Amino acid sequence: MYPYAWTFQIVSLVMLMLLVLRRVTMSRWFMFYVGGCYVLYAIVQNVAVTDKYGFSIVTVNVVMMLLVALLWMREAWRGSSRLTFGNLNRRTAWLIPAALFCLWWPMDMMRGAEPDFSPIHLFAGGSAMAFCPMTPVFLVLLLLSKENIDLTLLRVTALVGFIIGCYNMGNFATDAGFYLGLYHLPLVGISLYALLKSKRKNKI
Repeated sequence: MYPYAWTFQIVSLVMLMLLVLRRVTMSRWFMFYVGGCYVLYAIVQNVAVTDKYGFSIVTVNVVMMLLVALLWMREAWRGSSRLTFGNLNRRTAWLIPAALFCLWWPMDMMRGAEPDFSPIHLFAGGSAMAFCPMTPVFLVLLLLSKENIDLTLLRVTALVGFIIGCYNMGNFATDAGFYLGLYHLPLVGISLYALLKSKRKNKI
């Protein structure tokens, strides 16, 4: 994990807190922030310079993530989507603990990707710098605001999350990656749920 990852974790917590407290004024800024996050994920997680292969890039991932980034920034620029949480009710409340788990991402990557339920990971972990734990968080925000957001944004974010989540489930095939595969279940599940619920603009 990157030594400076904790700074991104704190920024993500601050942005989420500001969104909850000032959702009307912060909604557009938060969408710009999310778009920037996806640009970061595209570069940090999919571009590398190695001794064996030199400059390497996972092209398909970069294209998909940059497309998601573009859509978030477009909606931020247009100002037509609002993260108002107007769809928060008894039937959607279960999404909140799922998002908190992904933001927490209780795993010690330094010890071979083993579960570590220390609360410090919520504040000093690396989930804010990774596509797989943060995409469910962003999808939950969209689902809880479904009546006030562009459904194309929801559909494309969910579709890309589902695709990347599915091939990350291949971690189940190795002993060392079992928990990584397990921790990717929220990405696959919430992405699929969002895809199914994006068919129409009724309450979830």
